[in-house]
Amino acid sequence: MNYADLRRDLQIYTSNSDPEYLSAIDRFINLTESRIAALIHIPAYKARTPIATVANVATISITPSVTDFIAVESINLLDYGTLEQKETSFLEEAYPNNGEVGPPRYFAMSDDQTLLFGPTPDAVYSMILHYTKLWPSLVTLGHNPSTINQETFISSKFPSALQNGCLMHASLFMKDAESYQGHKAEFMEGLGLV
Repeated sequence: MNYADLRRDLQIYTSNSDPEYLSAIDRFINLTESRIAALIHIPAYKARTPIATVANVATISITPSVTDFIAVESINLLDYGTLEQKETSFLEEAYPNNGEVGPPRYFAMSDDQTLLFGPTPDAVYSMILHYTKLWPSLVTLGHNPSTINQETFISSKFPSALQNGCLMHASLFMKDAESYQGHKAEFMEGLGLV
């Protein structure tokens, strides 16, 4: 299913051609894609990249080297193994003021782009960051003349999940609670297939 097909289907299924509704369809698509991305980590959108610590600095920024980052899958410290993910509060309590140094054993996301390590690295350590990457949006493809008829992984492999998620958001927009419940159930069933 491409962008034009999805827009047409959303208009037909809801029997709504109100200009305000039509202008909100892109938002329904983006919200559904974001929800799927947050709930499902698709192998086609996993990536890896080398990163390195800085001696005596407990944090490193993922950007600007990684521009398509959504979430950490794992971090492998070369020659030491995989780091264990913890909450930021655990690392702050276990390693206050960068007191203990050595090869990192734990990591946390201190914000959406910064990794925090414990203990604080005592040297430069090479690592491999395995992460979920951002996938292309059907909206972006639909508005680009050179990609207008292309599909995304989700729109081609799981069109019913995408369509029902969009219909779920459309039902909220139209304040139709009964349709919302039905589309939500079908969306969740579609996520199970993903």
